[in-house]
Amino acid sequence: MHSSHSTTQMPSAVTTLPSGGEMFINIAGALLIILLAIMVTAWLVRRCGVVPHRLKGQKGLAIVTTLSVGQRERIVLVNAAGEWLLLGVTANHITLLATLDKDAMQQVSSEPSPALFQNFLMQKLAKNKHD
Repeated sequence: MHSSHSTTQMPSAVTTLPSGGEMFINIAGALLIILLAIMVTAWLVRRCGVVPHRLKGQKGLAIVTTLSVGQRERIVLVNAAGEWLLLGVTANHITLLATLDKDAMQQVSSEPSPALFQNFLMQKLAKNKHD
């Protein structure tokens, strides 16, 4: 009588740990993904205009109104500690167009509509061309 014995081997429970270089690459890759996600989120928040113009805690500085004059160009009226500044804003520069007197600004601030601001701006620009 012949009995056949089959030998079965149990799988080894030994696991190999990643080397120092592999671990560094894994950690650096994870950090890179996290930083990339933060930058994309910040870009989207900025691009979509989620952050309001007037943040709490800003004392003495407020964007009163803006007028878009191009794809990435705006004219902005800023109240800086009681002084009214008319600024030209592009992607690369901010230019002071005029410092406005308080009497003229009381007319605009009493009715802050874009059409009124646009008319006021056109009058000021025409006046500055003649000066």
